[in-house]
Amino acid sequence: MKKLLLLVLFGSASGSFAQWQSTSIFTTGEDVYSAFGKVLVADDASSTLNASTDNGANWTSSNTGVPSSGLKFGVLNGSTLYAFKNNTIYQSTTGNNWTVNNTSALASNDVVKAMTVMNGTVLAVTNPLSGSGSKIFQLNGTTWSLRSSYPAALISTIKNLNGTLWAGTTSTLVLKSADAGL
Repeated sequence: MKKLLLLVLFGSASGSFAQWQSTSIFTTGEDVYSAFGKVLVADDASSTLNASTDNGANWTSSNTGVPSSGLKFGVLNGSTLYAFKNNTIYQSTTGNNWTVNNTSALASNDVVKAMTVMNGTVLAVTNPLSGSGSKIFQLNGTTWSLRSSYPAALISTIKNLNGTLWAGTTSTLVLKSADAGL
């Protein structure tokens, strides 16, 4: 009886997970984001950015103003979605048309790795193409400026979790800051 009860419990628990379904788009889906009532998919292999408004049944090109490949989605702040490639940051209020931010504060050898929002301010973390040391930039209106830096490691991801900025690094460090590193 105990074995039968365990079998029934295990069988019902293992069958309760949702199953994955294919959509009508055939890309590698390097990055996926949901904004503006759309699912957005960036793909390096086919060099496209596509959008679906019907849960993946149909897709349309959504890459006006962005590079043909290598785009990563950053963060949604209010009604603006930010995305990045290398040291260029793009923004869109529709997910269809994208414009370039003024990223002159970022060095040409810096690469944007991740973005987040803290206290209504958009932050972007960059790493150099070679060497060590990460920089955190903040968006002031339409211009990016250096907010802080961390010379001892390369930050690979950054998240605002309940008002504390958390950063994962490529070394054996996890960093946190309540004031974005100031």
